[in-house]
Order: sequence, then C-alpha cells, then structure tokens
Amino acid sequence: MIPELQGFALVFRTNHRLFPRALDGLTPEQALERPDGANPIHWIAGHTVTVRALLGTALFATTALLPAWGDLSLPV
Repeated sequence: MIPELQGFALVFRTNHRLFPRALDGLTPEQALERPDGANPIHWIAGHTVTVRALLGTALFATTALLPAWGDLSLPV
C-alpha cells in the first residue's frame, strides 16, 4: 500500500465496521426524520456511500457503485 494512504485505509476499515451498526434498528420512519430541518439519516447514509465510492474510484478501485445510481445524489 502507498504509505500516504494508510490513514485512509484505517478510516475506511473503521467506517466499514461502525456504519452498519449506526443504522441497525433504525425504522424507515426514523430514517426519514429531519431533526431541526437537517438532512434525514437516509440522505446522510446515501451521501456516505457515494463519497466512499468516489474515493474508491479515485484510488483505482476495480468496481464502483456510482455508474448505476450516482445521478440520484440530489440535495434534499
């Protein structure tokens, strides 16, 4: 691995482990709530997945999620 990317790898590993746990048990209604007008959890989750896919593509990942649904990343 490129030494300068080791920090990113750690963040990805940590995020990969914690992200599903953060969403576990969330009901669809809770995922759509907008506390104080903020973006709902489902939008934040989608944004997180999109950014990870973009970064993976930028780092020459062999597959990316964006071609299938990247155009759906619209502001709420």
